[in-house]
Amino acid sequence: MTLPLSGPAPGGWELGLALGGSIGVAYIVASLLTHRWAARQRNRRFLAIVLGGMVVRMIVALALVGGIAALAPIHLPSFIGAFFATFVVGLAVEVALLHRRGAETPSPDAPPP
Repeated sequence: MTLPLSGPAPGGWELGLALGGSIGVAYIVASLLTHRWAARQRNRRFLAIVLGGMVVRMIVALALVGGIAALAPIHLPSFIGAFFATFVVGLAVEVALLHRRGAETPSPDAPPP
């Protein structure tokens, strides 16, 4: 069964916004927790934890979005739009955290001060 991409859905656009936004916010929270945990580790482990956590978060988010889009009677454009908007904000926060971490950590190739 396929749902139309526009028009009324049994769940309505409010449910689509709530589910999409909730998954996006959960992604952001998971990202912040991963970065917080990784910051307590040494540099080599930091990168492995951040990249591994990102892969796991993306797989889980993709599975949830795909499953809900395929099975739930929601307004698909509002669901995808809300998820995408919060997901992009989460990626921006994640990149900002990585840049801040890089600025605080001296490069091993840098000359001593």
